[in-house]
Amino acid sequence: MNIPNSRAHTLANQGIQAASQGDLKQAVKHYNAALKLFEKAGATADIAPVIGNRAAARAGLGQVLEALEDYRQAMAYHRSIHDRARMASTLTNFGQLTLSIGALTAATRHLDEAIALHSELGSDLYAAFTLAIRANATRAGGDLEGAAAQLSQAEAALKLCGEPVLGAVARGARAMADLEDGRVGEALSGFEEALPLLEGRFEEPHAHYLMGYGEALARMGDERTGIAMVQAAEQQVRSRDWPLGKALAHNTRARMLARAGRHGAARESWLRAKGVATALSAGPASPLGQDLLRTEASVAGSATDPR
Repeated sequence: MNIPNSRAHTLANQGIQAASQGDLKQAVKHYNAALKLFEKAGATADIAPVIGNRAAARAGLGQVLEALEDYRQAMAYHRSIHDRARMASTLTNFGQLTLSIGALTAATRHLDEAIALHSELGSDLYAAFTLAIRANATRAGGDLEGAAAQLSQAEAALKLCGEPVLGAVARGARAMADLEDGRVGEALSGFEEALPLLEGRFEEPHAHYLMGYGEALARMGDERTGIAMVQAAEQQVRSRDWPLGKALAHNTRARMLARAGRHGAARESWLRAKGVATALSAGPASPLGQDLLRTEASVAGSATDPR
């Protein structure tokens, strides 16, 4: 028995477990320790999957540049041995992260290749899930109708695959798009469909859509409940140490404060969101960057505005 490799596998599994529990910092520590042992043993085949897992954890922690480099290393290895299944899953994650910094051309290329590979491998579930992410890139590129069609296609495919929870992720994304486009009633219906399925299962999409639900309620006149929903989402974000979620929460709160006429407080919240976005390397073409630009006009006001 190869004791160092056995220990490395144990550490790698501990990293996966820590990540599943939301402790991403501990997950990275386990992955780093596992990688040292694998590298010492020359266990090349074991290194790339751990690097891919570390990339996902680093991305969740907001360590975007480090995560991108991890994905590049993992992809290079998967391509070198023609491991198409791992190529497909890595490309999905790589594309999503690339989209988050606003590199739309690269994100589109990665996601399209991932969808093609998932489809060739018969992984209809992952092809549909990746298509839902691809819709965000389409929307960021300005094709709103194309993005809506992709989200509807992804949602239907995920339901056919018997995955209502993943279908709810796509449904919630469609509700967010409805909210951005001013279709508040449709957005409310979408959030009310998606949120019960996501609660306790997919915490980050649940928190994001809860923010959208709160904003939609406030825009429909139920400001008290809307604020409560956003506060509940903020609590979820704090419990997971999720930097992107912090930016989304600050930005959502900025819009709600601006609607209440509290422009000074709104601008402070928006500036906090912008600061997190800068730390995440989220450029103006990214979904977060575009969301910040949409909010900026509504929070314009002097420092003496009501708080």
